[in-house]
Amino acid sequence: GRLANDFTSGEKRDANSSECKELGNPSLVVPPTSAHALQDSPLLVIVPRKPERFDEVAAAIERRGLRCIRRTASPDGTERVPLAPGEVVLGDTMGELRKFYSLCSVAFVGRSLVPMGGSDTMEVAALGKPMIVGPHNENFREAFSAFKSAGVLTVVDSAGSLADEVRNWLSDRRRLSDKSECARRTVRNQQGATRKTVDCLMSLLHREGRVSESEGGESGAAARFSLESTRR
Repeated sequence: GRLANDFTSGEKRDANSSECKELGNPSLVVPPTSAHALQDSPLLVIVPRKPERFDEVAAAIERRGLRCIRRTASPDGTERVPLAPGEVVLGDTMGELRKFYSLCSVAFVGRSLVPMGGSDTMEVAALGKPMIVGPHNENFREAFSAFKSAGVLTVVDSAGSLADEVRNWLSDRRRLSDKSECARRTVRNQQGATRKTVDCLMSLLHREGRVSESEGGESGAAARFSLESTRR
């Protein structure tokens, strides 16, 4: 689509997608540098979580001396020149985060550099994308631990270390490729929770039904009705 063309037209560049959810300070993920220094840098895409922050993040980008390219200025079906060095893409739309994730080489997942509990990394990994997060992932401990153990997620504690970690990922093509498949495999290994929960509940209902039947009376009939309703 139009979005993919913007990333792939002209000379190929790596895309680093930053899900900008860091409260109160969009400069946390906007590089403190000039357009000249970005000649050989990856393309940075920032996707704010809330629409009310679109203008704020755009202003932060421009204060750095960079050109902000808004997604809404290039909707599907429009024509524009290829993205140039020194340009930062702002995903100022709703419902397109998955598209940006699918096109990036490595993703920074927000709400994690500051104590906000982190964000869900499952969707990023399912797309086969290595991830960088901050130290705060309390709301997604299980997924965080699984991806970190698999080596598809790395942790940074500052904007400076974030930039260094992006460079580390993009400098090793084999690592990117290997961890891409590893991310998908880790997601597949985490699947099946719903089936396991249903099986556990059915086992409990069967057990309750047998106990109630042995006791007889109305309680046994009620248990049998509950079990048959669940089966249907």
